[in-house]
Amino acid sequence: MKSNKFIKCPGCKAMVMDIELPAHRYLGTIPGCWNIYRKVISQDNLKDESTSIRQLIVAAYFAQHPGKESVITTQSLAIHLIRLYFFFELNQSLDKLTLETQKAFTNSSDYHWLTPPSNLGRVTIVDVFKSSNTEVLEDKVLVWAETTWHAWSKYHPIIKRWINNGEKN
Repeated sequence: MKSNKFIKCPGCKAMVMDIELPAHRYLGTIPGCWNIYRKVISQDNLKDESTSIRQLIVAAYFAQHPGKESVITTQSLAIHLIRLYFFFELNQSLDKLTLETQKAFTNSSDYHWLTPPSNLGRVTIVDVFKSSNTEVLEDKVLVWAETTWHAWSKYHPIIKRWINNGEKN
């Protein structure tokens, strides 16, 4: 551990411990925030990767920590925003979205970098981490994912176009 001090995550802006652990290689996160994310998704009730709630956690975290512009971050951000679009705009369960997102992803050459909004949502992975039981956690994840989705609202027409282009293939 570096110290007992807290530092601000550059992605979600949450205050997290300044620790010496690896962070994600391309996301705009820091070790303290990445460590909290890893603790949340490793909970027993979230180990099944196909569950909608786990997939919402992944999509919200990645959309809230987009990183710097590159091919891989552009594709990652696009696919996670597409998943949030399917969930919130089309009311589709994320556990059934593999085929749909694969269709959208086939047109990844259409994707371009979306400059992240200055505010990526008022709820963060830290708020989810503080949830005491499964029911509270699921409610908090829904609020977090929705506020993250709304933070990207000026890009919703672009995301919809990416999906429509993927459906034509």
